[in-house]
Amino acid sequence: MRQNKKTMLCIIAVVVALMIALMAGSARLSSRIAEGNTQIEELKKENEEEQKRTEEIRSESEYIQSDSYKEQVAKDKLGLIKDGEIIFRESDTAGANSDTSASSDSSSSASSSSSSEDQESGTENAGGDTAYGGTGY
Repeated sequence: MRQNKKTMLCIIAVVVALMIALMAGSARLSSRIAEGNTQIEELKKENEEEQKRTEEIRSESEYIQSDSYKEQVAKDKLGLIKDGEIIFRESDTAGANSDTSASSDSSSSASSSSSSEDQESGTENAGGDTAYGGTGY
């Protein structure tokens, strides 16, 4: 009988040790699962942001390929105008009045101001170019 008690105690000790080992492993796995879930949430947010950015890029790409964008670039960057389009500019009277060195060279100043006035009025030169110096688009 004494032998049976020793055997039973050994079996109980082994079972308790296995249970402790399983609980420790379970705790480690639970923390890894929590870390994995956090990482999944972060990746979902990042994916949503990238999808929004992709849509913005797709939208901008469509706009860049549109005729309205091409017209805007032609006007703003290249200085082109449409046929029959009239350009209105504000005159820079403050800059012209404060320039004292222009009065010393009146002959070159007069010729450059007349060509400047032709361009401001929107007239075409002999080559058919518009006021901005380019052809219409």
